[in-house]
Amino acid sequence: MIVEMSAKHVEMLKEIYPTLFNLAVLWNPNNSSHLPALRAAEASAKALSHQILPLEVQTVADLENAYLTISHRRADGLLFNADPIFHSAQTNG
Repeated sequence: MIVEMSAKHVEMLKEIYPTLFNLAVLWNPNNSSHLPALRAAEASAKALSHQILPLEVQTVADLENAYLTISHRRADGLLFNADPIFHSAQTNG
Protein backbone atom coordinates (compact mmCIF):
# COMPACT_ATOMS: atom_id res chain seq x y z
CA MET A 1 0.00 0.00 0.00
CA ILE A 2 2.92 2.34 0.64
CA VAL A 3 3.77 2.28 -3.07
CA GLU A 4 0.29 3.41 -4.12
CA MET A 5 0.26 6.06 -1.41
CA SER A 6 3.57 7.52 -2.61
CA ALA A 7 2.19 8.07 -6.09
CA LYS A 8 -1.01 9.54 -4.65
CA HIS A 9 0.95 11.87 -2.35
CA VAL A 10 2.75 13.33 -5.38
CA GLU A 11 -0.60 13.94 -7.07
CA MET A 12 -2.03 15.52 -3.91
CA LEU A 13 0.98 17.82 -3.56
CA LYS A 14 0.40 18.99 -7.13
CA GLU A 15 -3.23 19.78 -6.33
CA ILE A 16 -2.29 21.68 -3.19
CA TYR A 17 0.69 23.43 -4.73
CA PRO A 18 0.11 23.79 -8.49
CA THR A 19 3.51 25.41 -9.16
CA LEU A 20 5.35 22.50 -7.56
CA PHE A 21 8.26 21.40 -9.71
CA ASN A 22 11.18 20.14 -7.60
CA LEU A 23 10.12 17.51 -5.10
CA ALA A 24 12.59 16.13 -2.56
CA VAL A 25 11.96 12.54 -1.49
CA LEU A 26 13.63 11.15 1.61
CA TRP A 27 14.16 7.40 1.51
CA ASN A 28 16.05 4.79 3.49
CA PRO A 29 17.62 2.01 1.40
CA ASN A 30 17.55 -0.22 4.48
CA ASN A 31 13.74 -0.11 4.49
CA SER A 32 12.47 -2.65 1.95
CA SER A 33 9.35 -0.63 1.13
CA HIS A 34 11.16 2.62 0.37
CA LEU A 35 12.72 1.83 -3.03
CA PRO A 36 9.41 0.70 -4.60
CA ALA A 37 7.74 3.75 -3.05
CA LEU A 38 10.46 6.02 -4.45
CA ARG A 39 10.02 4.49 -7.91
CA ALA A 40 6.25 5.06 -7.71
CA ALA A 41 6.78 8.68 -6.69
CA GLU A 42 9.25 9.14 -9.55
CA ALA A 43 6.76 7.72 -12.07
CA SER A 44 3.97 9.92 -10.78
CA ALA A 45 6.22 12.99 -10.80
CA LYS A 46 7.37 12.26 -14.35
CA ALA A 47 3.75 12.03 -15.51
CA LEU A 48 3.16 15.47 -13.96
CA SER A 49 6.41 16.93 -15.38
CA HIS A 50 8.00 17.29 -11.95
CA GLN A 51 11.58 16.67 -11.01
CA ILE A 52 12.40 14.34 -8.12
CA LEU A 53 15.36 14.85 -5.84
CA PRO A 54 15.85 11.49 -4.08
CA LEU A 55 17.82 11.84 -0.85
CA GLU A 56 19.11 8.71 0.85
CA VAL A 57 18.77 8.84 4.64
CA GLN A 58 20.17 6.11 6.87
CA THR A 59 21.35 8.15 9.88
CA VAL A 60 20.48 11.36 11.69
CA ALA A 61 23.55 12.95 10.07
CA ASP A 62 22.17 11.96 6.65
CA LEU A 63 18.90 13.63 7.58
CA GLU A 64 20.67 16.86 8.50
CA ASN A 65 22.59 16.77 5.21
CA ALA A 66 19.37 16.08 3.33
CA TYR A 67 17.78 19.22 4.75
CA LEU A 68 20.81 21.24 3.66
CA THR A 69 20.54 19.77 0.16
CA ILE A 70 16.81 20.52 0.05
CA SER A 71 17.58 24.14 0.90
CA HIS A 72 20.46 24.49 -1.56
CA ARG A 73 18.57 22.79 -4.39
CA ARG A 74 15.45 24.84 -3.59
CA ALA A 75 13.02 21.96 -3.47
CA ASP A 76 9.40 23.06 -3.60
CA GLY A 77 8.12 20.14 -1.56
CA LEU A 78 9.13 17.19 0.56
CA LEU A 79 7.84 13.63 0.59
CA PHE A 80 8.88 10.83 2.90
CA ASN A 81 7.51 7.52 4.11
CA ALA A 82 7.41 6.31 7.68
CA ASP A 83 10.76 5.07 8.95
CA PRO A 84 12.33 4.68 12.40
CA ILE A 85 15.19 7.04 11.46
CA PHE A 86 12.74 9.93 11.11
CA HIS A 87 11.23 9.19 14.52
CA SER A 88 14.69 8.79 16.05
CA ALA A 89 15.78 12.15 14.66
CA GLN A 90 12.70 13.82 16.12
CA THR A 91 13.15 12.40 19.59
CA ASN A 92 16.94 12.70 19.76
CA GLY A 93 17.57 15.99 18.11
